[in-house]
Amino acid sequence: MQTPKHERQRMMRELKSYNIRWLAEKVETREQFQQAIEEGFSLFQGFFFSKPALLSGDPIPEFYNNYAVILNEMDSPSPNILKIARLIEGNLSLSYQLLKLLNKTAFIQREKVKTIHQAIMLIGLDELKKWIAFIMMNTNKQMCSEEVMRTSLVRAKTLDQLARHYSPDQPASQFFLLGMFSMIDALLGKTMESILTELPIDLEIKEALLLKENHFSKALLLIKSIETANWLLASDFCSQLQWEEDVLFNYYNEAIRWSDQLLEKTPSSN
Repeated sequence: MQTPKHERQRMMRELKSYNIRWLAEKVETREQFQQAIEEGFSLFQGFFFSKPALLSGDPIPEFYNNYAVILNEMDSPSPNILKIARLIEGNLSLSYQLLKLLNKTAFIQREKVKTIHQAIMLIGLDELKKWIAFIMMNTNKQMCSEEVMRTSLVRAKTLDQLARHYSPDQPASQFFLLGMFSMIDALLGKTMESILTELPIDLEIKEALLLKENHFSKALLLIKSIETANWLLASDFCSQLQWEEDVLFNYYNEAIRWSDQLLEKTPSSN
């Protein structure tokens, strides 16, 4: 924001031989994001990615509701494996993407996954739920979707790992879904309130996504404070949650590497 366009272009010309990747900071609007892309930036940082502008009032795509029904069935007190498999198999696009993603990520080392029922039996509902949530979010192809997806994945993986470390008796998938859905308003161009009224998501997760105070919302706000480099606030939330800062940052760095690897090998949703 403090560097004129001609000055940015001059620096890029003079340093071209050094094979530098350029980072655009303080990206706060879609126009700035588009301009940075056109100028040759490949890394981006700014409030645009955490507080994106709403683009339309279009209805939530039907596939979101279909995926949410599947996730909701998985969260039922007595999930029916055969019913879940049939629901997934009834969605050809989801089945294809899910099987391709599971095999590409080498999650199953022993054998290739060939059927949805086999995937459920091999990896369990908890892990399967995460991959469906990822596909659900990755299906939308807005201009900023890759950066939004990366942020969502980093949040999801960090919270998932922290839950496994500090709350082994609580399903880590709840924290993963919290991170994944924390930017669903950015992908759909609608307010979080309007989206959550149409999706069957656990009440505590809904409240956390609306930033109503509970254990989940504190965890989400902690991750957001790291993204904005508010270290005092991050330290405060760590104290409230009784999480160690060095453990948090180790998992956060691991999540960044994991999300980069996953986005590199993600199959197309088309």
